Amino acid sequence: MPTGIGSFGGIRRAVLDDAVAVAALEDRALETWSHWVPDSLTRFDYLWANRLVEAQNTTLVAVTTSDEVCGVCSIGPEQLSHEPSLTDPHSAHMYALFVDPGLHGSGVAAELAAEALAAVASAGYTTCRLWAPAKARRALGFYRKTGWRMTGRITGSPEFERLELRIDVEVGR
Repeated sequence: MPTGIGSFGGIRRAVLDDAVAVAALEDRALETWSHWVPDSLTRFDYLWANRLVEAQNTTLVAVTTSDEVCGVCSIGPEQLSHEPSLTDPHSAHMYALFVDPGLHGSGVAAELAAEALAAVASAGYTTCRLWAPAKARRALGFYRKTGWRMTGRITGSPEFERLELRIDVEVGR
């Protein structure tokens, strides 16, 4: 965690003012992938501002006791995602799940993902999918442990393959 971040304080809905902090968090999280992410992968800061105001998306942030962003999870309709595999209007897509590297293994990511999935379930979604980098062994282990299953679909280039995972969601899960 960056210097000065306090202990975990909870989860709240993201607001537009969180965009810069979320983009910085994404940078810190992607640094843990720097040994295998291709140099051509760039960060898209401007997407966060758009994602945070898009009414069809649910974006939650984990915050410290001093309200500093230390995690983010963003989910929206799969139909609006890159390369949708289902056209079912009840299928969601998890665009991002990042926590500050200092919080890996703390349970914050699991709590953040569970709250985001509960929010989309209560909005009528019955399934959710995500794309995870094939070389992100820690992330893939986390997703399997929390109930996601591999679909067998692969996208991306040989240097940066992404695997599709899916989970069934239900209200009260």
